[in-house]
Amino acid sequence: MYAVKNSPFVLFLLGLLLLGTTACDDVIAKDISEETPVVVLPISGATIDANPVHIKWNELKGATRYRIEIVSPSFASISEYTIDSTVTGTNFFVSLDSNDYELRITALNAGYTSKTSAIIPFSVGASAGGGNTSVVLTAPASNAYVNSDNVTFSWNSVPNLQSYTFELHSGPTFASPTVYSEDQLASVQLALTDLEEGTYSWGVKAFLTDGSETAFTKRVFYIDTTNPGPVTLTSPTNNAIVPNTTVSFSWNYTNPGTVQSTVNSTIEIARDNQFTDIAHTQTVTGTSVSVTLTDDVYFWRIKTVDEAGNAGPTSSVYTFTLFP
Repeated sequence: MYAVKNSPFVLFLLGLLLLGTTACDDVIAKDISEETPVVVLPISGATIDANPVHIKWNELKGATRYRIEIVSPSFASISEYTIDSTVTGTNFFVSLDSNDYELRITALNAGYTSKTSAIIPFSVGASAGGGNTSVVLTAPASNAYVNSDNVTFSWNSVPNLQSYTFELHSGPTFASPTVYSEDQLASVQLALTDLEEGTYSWGVKAFLTDGSETAFTKRVFYIDTTNPGPVTLTSPTNNAIVPNTTVSFSWNYTNPGTVQSTVNSTIEIARDNQFTDIAHTQTVTGTSVSVTLTDDVYFWRIKTVDEAGNAGPTSSVYTFTLFP
């Protein structure tokens, strides 16, 4: 008979069994799908006059992390998705521009997602939006295409001004990386040079003498400095005989560059290859057009220019004879 009661081997096996049981308990996630996180801070409707903003919520048992979403001005009408982060713990601090926001929190674990908390509206700024005052941007225009890497930004002056803050971001929202920012501006104009081709968002806010500040007024614009590519004429082919008075013209081109603004094509149809006797000219968005002409020998070519003002090379000249 072997005495196994207190043998090292048996104790080892018991240890493995206990460890396995504990591990299994840890792996099994609690079902939190019917639970709802409760936000403590900020209080619904609060105006917060200091940064960073303290976001706090009650711990939800079984949750291992939390998804925080903050948008401006509201989830019903989102102009900017300011924060979408997953964090641990029950406190989160974030610096926010003066504006109106809404917040919601969802709890998560390895197997389940909770219900989303009640939406909490709040404002940031010593005075929410600076009362009725706002900065009016003038240039570049909203969604404008600019064909220069040197851009002058301008806006209208604000009464009772203390200073302006300017921000430029390399993307379509203020959540995109910051390219340039400047505080304590007194001027209503700022010039920046050597900007790369791409999409930008920019904005200006004002600090007022009464201690309040406005929200950022924001715009998006595009820098497109690349010319449209060469044009290839496809129809009618060179030296073609066209049997119809209505002629279908077609061509194609490339549109290179990081930003590809809309290309407009101008067709010129002339009775001489120097294009001094123009029979028809027309600008179209696209790569085809139909034109009614009388019997004659014609020459045609295409010129392109994009919305930013970049001009492509003039196409080759094709000739055709209209002979119904």
